[in-house]
Amino acid sequence: MMTPIRGGYDEPEDPQYGLFGGAYLTWSAAQKFGLKSYDFTITDATGRHEVEVPLLKSIFGADVFKIARENGWDIEPQGRRLKTEQVVCDLFKNTHAFVLQVGDRSATREFWTEIYGNDRVVQLPRTEVLPEVMAAIIALTEGTVDMQSLESFLREVGRQYKVVTADDIQLLKRELGKIPLGAQA
Repeated sequence: MMTPIRGGYDEPEDPQYGLFGGAYLTWSAAQKFGLKSYDFTITDATGRHEVEVPLLKSIFGADVFKIARENGWDIEPQGRRLKTEQVVCDLFKNTHAFVLQVGDRSATREFWTEIYGNDRVVQLPRTEVLPEVMAAIIALTEGTVDMQSLESFLREVGRQYKVVTADDIQLLKRELGKIPLGAQA
């Protein structure tokens, strides 16, 4: 029921505000154990290279930087903008962060690869396979699935709804083979 089923046709999009929230306003108990949580940004479009502070305060409230400090981040900006690249760099410190790109637009992939790196941008054939891909990323990152068992894993997790096709599996094996395998094993 949470799968987005329509295109927004509003490029570029503004996920940098969600990235900010994931990096600075979110705390996970996993951190107490030296583990990272997961952050998935799902998009079919490019984003922006800057986070505008006035809009950030409008979204999260005037005390957004105070809350970030309570989470251990001293990021009070000197100007009106923060760099999205720095937000993502900080996001990587506490999370296994990925961009799940719906579709195969090269401009979108280039934009996100520049910010995240090639090993953190995963192309999806369509939104209906999001749950299976997210489960596979977590399983591969935690080492409970490897590349040899990925195909059977995708078939098994997608069995109930039968949304993962043979073509999807081939694309996903290629895409998921480049993520940081076993990074949290």
